[in-house]
Amino acid sequence: MVATYLVLSYAYYIQDVSLVSDDDFDALCKELNKDSIWEQKDTQTHPHVGHVDRGALEAGSGYQLRNLPTMVITSAHQLINSQ
Repeated sequence: MVATYLVLSYAYYIQDVSLVSDDDFDALCKELNKDSIWEQKDTQTHPHVGHVDRGALEAGSGYQLRNLPTMVITSAHQLINSQ
């Protein structure tokens, strides 16, 4: 879920390309912001979890994201180009 949030945020806020509906993105943010998700080992140990701000998730936003890992940027461009 962390990777999906970062890739979709980069596409939308940096590249101005919406890969999912606003409702789907909001649902992803709500799900990712649940305490139960943050208690899971997969989330705690995700290499890019430090880029996720729970306040931004609460707002349903990824606008604040900057200096994302190359892996996230490359994945976003691959998805954008595949459309």
